[in-house]
Amino acid sequence: MRHFRNFLYFVVGLLMSAWAVFSHAETIPATSQSVSAYVIGNVSSTVSFADACNKFVSANGFTFFEINVYSTYAQCRFLQNGSLNSQNVTVSTVAGYVCPADQGWTLSGSSCHRPDCVSPQVRQADGTCAVPCPVYDGTDKPDLTAKPANCSCPSGTKWFYGGGCRKTCGYGAGSVANAGWDIAIAKGATTACFGGCEVQHGSGGYDILKDGSHSAPATYTDWACKGTGLGSAPTPDGQPTPDAQKIKEADKHQPKCGAGEGVITSSSGNVMCLPAGTPNTSTPKVETKKKTESYSDSSTKTTETTTTTDPNTSATHTSTTTTTTPSSSGSAGMAGPVGTSTSSESKATNASGTGTGEDGEGDCDPTEKACSGKAGEFGENGDLYEKKYQNGLPGVLTEKYNALKNTPIFGVVAQLAPANLANSGQCPTWSFSGSINSKINLGGMSLAPPCYVFDAVRAILLITSLLLARRLIFGG
Repeated sequence: MRHFRNFLYFVVGLLMSAWAVFSHAETIPATSQSVSAYVIGNVSSTVSFADACNKFVSANGFTFFEINVYSTYAQCRFLQNGSLNSQNVTVSTVAGYVCPADQGWTLSGSSCHRPDCVSPQVRQADGTCAVPCPVYDGTDKPDLTAKPANCSCPSGTKWFYGGGCRKTCGYGAGSVANAGWDIAIAKGATTACFGGCEVQHGSGGYDILKDGSHSAPATYTDWACKGTGLGSAPTPDGQPTPDAQKIKEADKHQPKCGAGEGVITSSSGNVMCLPAGTPNTSTPKVETKKKTESYSDSSTKTTETTTTTDPNTSATHTSTTTTTTPSSSGSAGMAGPVGTSTSSESKATNASGTGTGEDGEGDCDPTEKACSGKAGEFGENGDLYEKKYQNGLPGVLTEKYNALKNTPIFGVVAQLAPANLANSGQCPTWSFSGSINSKINLGGMSLAPPCYVFDAVRAILLITSLLLARRLIFGG
């Protein structure tokens, strides 16, 4: 009875030991597939030529000497009864089982086993056990600049200086994000998200959107954005950070803008148009001026100026089209070369960028030079700097007199005026001479304006007298 009781204790202890071992180990079914079998004599191995050779030598009581491995077989050499003998090891394909490679599994029949990791170690993606590294949670940790020894970052993450193991995107830092498109980054920020991955702008120009954000080509930082999983830091709503606005580079063009199109301003001060419906753009302020000048030789010059303003930055783009017609003889006249010319000028006024655009003179001081931009344009001071008349003062008087003579009120004056209003004698010549002091002598000067000037002067005096008389009679 005592022997039976001891036997039961042994069985129970064996079962408890087995339970303790297997309860702290992982077991998975092995994969059934054809495997290579290495065979020598009465021994077979699925491991290697050397494993089969060693097992054969041990099983038969021989002493291992060496093994020479060739492409399809190996020669196992051993000492047998003091003599050096050899036997070939061959390879063949047989049905068998395999376990996942390089993850700590051991094949046992048709199952794979491996022990559990011992705390504080945890199972890594490669199947090994290691102490986990701190995981990035979106905050900087000055005490985590260096990766702790003997820890491993989870799969899909890598060590982030001063923060822990951070999730990566796998694109590689510096690779272009969405080629051909600009990506907006919020005002004051240095990064944004695109496709769940963090992007940043390089140095260089950018466009200023309505809310102050900057839009430019972007590259990946290789880090994942918040809310995309372990090591990416959480978001308040638990959802990934939304993608930033993108603008197709080919959609941008200089004014004039089409119907419904919006505008943005580049960092160099250029106003750019974008298709209707593009978010975060401003409705442009457009002002058009048209000026037509007629000359005594029947030539004309028409100048149409369109100014497009981005109300968000006050930057402007001015487009000028000048059309000149020939004189009555059919050739270029006083208006200048015949044809149509265009020019443009951008000006940054209170914009966030610098510079005055790509055309024209930008900010110009009219006290120092004529601010006319390009040939064929007139500047901010209008007629002051524009050479309109080829014949000097007589040309001016001639044109103005012709314009006055054809007005209705001048016709009334001609009917009411005395017969001797029109000049019929010799036109006067005004002259004077004198000196300011003994060192400055003006000499003799004379001025002989055209005779019709006096007609115009008398007409103006008569008109003034008529208006004064009306006021005295009727009041007001």
